[in-house]
Amino acid sequence: MESMAPAPDRKGADFWLRAIKEARGVERKWRDRAYKVVERYRDDRDGSDDSCRMNILWSNTDVLMAALYSRTPAPDVRRRWMGDDIAARDAALALERYLEYSLDSYNFDSTIRDAIKDYLLVGRGVARVKLSPDTTEVEEVTETVEMGDDGMPYASTKTEFNEEIVDQQITCEPVHWADLVIHPARCWREVEWIAFRHMLDRAELKAQFGDIGADVNFTHARDSESYETEERAADSEIYDGRAEVYEVFDKRNRKRIFVTLGHDKVLEEEDDPYGLADFFPIPEPLYSVRTTGTLVPIPEMTLYQDQIQELDLITTRIAALTDALKRRGVYDASQESLAQLASAGDNVFIPVDNYAAMLERGGLSGVLAEAPIGNLAQVLAQLYTARSLILETIFEVIGISDITRGVSADRETATTSRTKAYFGSLRLVNRKREVIRFIRDIMRLKAEIVAEHLDPVVMSAATQIQIGPEVFMALRDEMGRGYRIDIETDESVAYDESEERTQRIEVLQVAGNFISQSSELVQSGALPFEAAKQLLMFGLRGFKKGRELEDIFESLQPPPPQQPDAPDGAMQLALVEREARAKEAELKAQIEQLRAGIKGRELDLKEQNMKQDFDLDVAKLELDAQELDQTGDLKREDMALRSLELEQSENG
Repeated sequence: MESMAPAPDRKGADFWLRAIKEARGVERKWRDRAYKVVERYRDDRDGSDDSCRMNILWSNTDVLMAALYSRTPAPDVRRRWMGDDIAARDAALALERYLEYSLDSYNFDSTIRDAIKDYLLVGRGVARVKLSPDTTEVEEVTETVEMGDDGMPYASTKTEFNEEIVDQQITCEPVHWADLVIHPARCWREVEWIAFRHMLDRAELKAQFGDIGADVNFTHARDSESYETEERAADSEIYDGRAEVYEVFDKRNRKRIFVTLGHDKVLEEEDDPYGLADFFPIPEPLYSVRTTGTLVPIPEMTLYQDQIQELDLITTRIAALTDALKRRGVYDASQESLAQLASAGDNVFIPVDNYAAMLERGGLSGVLAEAPIGNLAQVLAQLYTARSLILETIFEVIGISDITRGVSADRETATTSRTKAYFGSLRLVNRKREVIRFIRDIMRLKAEIVAEHLDPVVMSAATQIQIGPEVFMALRDEMGRGYRIDIETDESVAYDESEERTQRIEVLQVAGNFISQSSELVQSGALPFEAAKQLLMFGLRGFKKGRELEDIFESLQPPPPQQPDAPDGAMQLALVEREARAKEAELKAQIEQLRAGIKGRELDLKEQNMKQDFDLDVAKLELDAQELDQTGDLKREDMALRSLELEQSENG
């Protein structure tokens, strides 16, 4: 981050109130549009408006909300460089666990959904990170020895009340789009300050700012000139009797300042409260439509507002024509009973006078005539077609495919549906990436606050990991360079219990397969134990759940070398007998094989000489077998004598 020299004129409430007013003036056109878009989304109409609408804005926003964010993301903290640094490894695991815990400690989903809704409606979505410590007063009594006036020492006690941190919460809160004022700039890195608007009553002012809060002049605490008509109307119902306080984050001087229109002095000023690398407690906001020359957004609805007006007009005409398509007609007044025909139900016959005369006049068609509605029906069908075309145009502008909306043809194949789903989602890829970026930046801000401000005792209780000084040093020294913070989103869906079980099983299978395949190599010495352990750790680090097992596998020690036990006499004798029997069985098998070959060769008289030679080989093998048997007998007799001598010496 480039250092910016302090500006001497950036002091005083007048400077900041003037800067805020000027920044709001730059955004005036967008704010006017934004309030109209919100009004359309809510369908706020008075009773005098009898037009018919199709609230396509609400429908589109609802569809896009589900497509962009559906489940709570999971934080993923990894070391940039894997090594044997145990403190760095524990720090990464503790940070990841705390971020997961923090998401469960408050309604994170609601915050993100509010930001995305503002992003889709008015073009800018904002959320801020806050550190909320929970403290209690602890009484501390100190005793000192002092000298009295008489020159004699005496004991003096002093009681002090100090605040002790009981708990700390790092939360993420939604920021209403109208409550954020941004320094006019072309891009986010050029923004020098931001300001949050708070509406505080007298009690809240006194609680936060003390006596100076009691001096705020409420008659001048609202900037009526800087408010648009819609904004004044929206706020007047909620914020009457409250002062408009701005919390300014001055990035150039790295200070936080509180100012209000009802006081000519700064309410409060303090140095950098969080110590964040980029200073601001918010990530770069979500922008739906923005050009590169300004940070003032454009509500997306303005891109298809003409189509919405046309859609409203057609919908109103459809309602009028539908009302005109009622069954109407005339009948002969002399046949009063025909009046019952309009309200008659099924299988109802109405008696009439002079039925024969009515037949002569052409029957029912001669005394009853209906108003023609064929032309109206044709016009109505054309209007429905036109409305469908307008809707398709709107969907093309926004990039919502029929698959995204859950619409498909009746006879559409599965392959066609998958193809349409793929290409139909391409327009949403950039939006999803922007939402992922936004959430990831929030996690990074929270991680910075954890490393800089979180109490080790609080973190240990939340993560169930003993946080020592070396772990916190690793977090604070290497927060920016040593750790990569990411999130698991819908593409790598935040796992539920079944998915977590699958991941655990996969990790265990990989570890088990590697251990079983490498154990023989380790035992034989072909693969050193330390090399095998590093290979195992390399494989496990590719799994999120595997990183939690690093401590276990890191503590593995090579097996002690196996020392062969000296066999006693009985065991050695049994071993010799087993070897002799195995050799004898092998020789017998060879003999049988040779005999089987002889039978085949005897059919050929030309091979008689070979048969004689073969007989000699067989006889030789039989002789070897006899000698081996004799040798085995001798060895057995020798081992028996040794065993007898050993027993005699022990009894001796």
